Amino acid sequence: MELLERVHLQGLESRRPGALSGGQQQRVALARALARDPEVLLLDEPFSAVDQVTRRKLRLEMAELTRNLRVPVILVTLDLDEACMLGDRLVVLHNGETLQDDTPQAVLRYPASATVARLIDVRNLFEAQQGLGHAPDQNTTVLDWQGIRLEDAEAKKEPWPAERTTV
Repeated sequence: MELLERVHLQGLESRRPGALSGGQQQRVALARALARDPEVLLLDEPFSAVDQVTRRKLRLEMAELTRNLRVPVILVTLDLDEACMLGDRLVVLHNGETLQDDTPQAVLRYPASATVARLIDVRNLFEAQQGLGHAPDQNTTVLDWQGIRLEDAEAKKEPWPAERTTV
């Protein structure tokens, strides 16, 4: 009963699965998983079978629930908004390879490569030539983009890794 209350299903305990909405069925699945008192909670596309309105409600409920759980949660999703809202770490995978592992804010602000940038739908990617300078003491890197000098005042402490860089 406590778990049904935690997933907002109190009062529906006597209903058959077929009489529940898609969102309610997802909540039942979550309550069943939590009933096993897991050491880790694995969620694979938990909101994929529900409409957008239900999906938004479930995300909010899941965010609240996971804050109160004392169990690590691994969420597999193709929805970047969902991953950023629910996760405190974001791992970008492509063809079975980990391309970046950082906070959602860091991944969104500083994609590790052009591939990561494309996977998270960064639309402004430009090739630039590194080599005009890097001032670690000022945290600045200078690039040449089509003859225009660009300074990145928020560059990481390390210079860009390659001679030709996509930014």
